[in-house]
Amino acid sequence: MDVSLMVEVAAGAVAAVAVMLVVVSAYHEGKRVGEVAKSDSFDGVRTALALGGTEWSVTYENAGEDAGKHEVTGRLRFRQLGSRVIGEGETTTGDVWSVEGSAQERRLCFLYLDRERRLTSLGSVMVEADSHQREMLGVRTSWSETYGAVSMQPIRLVRVRA
Repeated sequence: MDVSLMVEVAAGAVAAVAVMLVVVSAYHEGKRVGEVAKSDSFDGVRTALALGGTEWSVTYENAGEDAGKHEVTGRLRFRQLGSRVIGEGETTTGDVWSVEGSAQERRLCFLYLDRERRLTSLGSVMVEADSHQREMLGVRTSWSETYGAVSMQPIRLVRVRA
């Protein structure tokens, strides 16, 4: 057998082992960080919602700079692991939301962060789904820079894709 071929095979084997060690190390680090960043209490929360892979249209009223209200529409897409829900979405006003929250029975509560505006727009949404999980109604809260206070608006989510 050619010596150069043996050296190449040995180098390939060493590289494969190194890659495997990096993958295992990254997995354990991710698991460690995940355990620190989440509460085990949410593992036992029962939910009737199946939001994974769904897309929803969003409608709410927002107070503008001119003290008038205007309707805002947008889309939200969810992923779900047990009771934990994450997602992303965008509105017609240019907000691009990152969403994290929890579902319990037919209720959903999440925080959203507008990641396009220097991460300065933070708010929460609490909604309850109808029995067919086609519509969710509730309240959206947000910090109003205009008024220097928290504002609350009704919000409606309608499923557009399962």
